[in-house]
Amino acid sequence: MNALQWLGRARALSWECEQIRGDYRRTRDRLENTTPSYSGQSSGTKDPHKLDALAAVAADLQDHERRLAMAREEIETACDRLKSRLEARVLKLYYLKYLSWGGVAREIRRSVRQTMNIRADALAHITPIIEEVFNG
Repeated sequence: MNALQWLGRARALSWECEQIRGDYRRTRDRLENTTPSYSGQSSGTKDPHKLDALAAVAADLQDHERRLAMAREEIETACDRLKSRLEARVLKLYYLKYLSWGGVAREIRRSVRQTMNIRADALAHITPIIEEVFNG
């Protein structure tokens, strides 16, 4: 796995966690609505299928968040070994904070083009670190 794939994995996991959190909230909200009776009043019973669905989504979210925490820790470790704090910050803002390139550029007070150039340098510098630390 190259540096871009390795960093992209964490960004993808972050996005997936957000999607699953949304699924969890929607499932929970549906569960909180009770089954209506024929009189139009709430029967006060919970649908067991919804409880199972909520538990499944919660387990999936927990697994994704565990994997995301591990990926974040790996990225933090690798970024801390970069000589340039600016390069490390660019990688962390984009891949860990999930900012857009425009957002990263605003944070570091550079143009988007300059930010992309810093990222390219950071990828070149972090590749040997990844190979050394994580691939043995």
